[in-house]
Amino acid sequence: IKARYNAVGEARAAYLPNLSGTVNRTKDRINYTDSRYPDSDVTRTTYQGGLIWRLFDFGGRDANRRAANNLLTAALASHNAQLQKVLSDVAQTYFDAITAQAALKAAIEGEDIAQATLNSAKEREAKGVIPQSDRLRATTALAQAILEHNRAHSYYQKSLAILSRVIGVPTNTVISIQEEIVENVGKIMWLY
Repeated sequence: IKARYNAVGEARAAYLPNLSGTVNRTKDRINYTDSRYPDSDVTRTTYQGGLIWRLFDFGGRDANRRAANNLLTAALASHNAQLQKVLSDVAQTYFDAITAQAALKAAIEGEDIAQATLNSAKEREAKGVIPQSDRLRATTALAQAILEHNRAHSYYQKSLAILSRVIGVPTNTVISIQEEIVENVGKIMWLY
């Protein structure tokens, strides 16, 4: 952007007059040896100046100025587009991390419920109230809940790693998301 801005300045400078000047100073010494004429010193100073101002160039300067302005506009638009892309990427990965944390919280709660269901099924089976197949179903449900918990945890860790890469922090930086945000996202997801 700075280079394009400078190019616009150069294109505008073509409309200004060019002023040039020189100063010359010469000193001559004439020595007359063995002569009746005295030695002489002659010093001359000359000044020269010029002013050039181009009045007509049949659109060349204007075309250069418009081209420089268009290139500056393109550079600014490219910069804005890049900023918007980065902002969008950060927002998306942050939302993904929040969603992953909410999914992890739900998976932990699901695992707790599956464990409580299995404990209840074992007690009821020991009393003879339910058949063994119900306990086996509860055991299978707990195994699935543990699997979902592990998947949710790995997805959450992955989303935090992507977020840290997108925002440009070192990989060993610990990123934490406030619990209130996760609860609000969970409520919003429940509404949809």
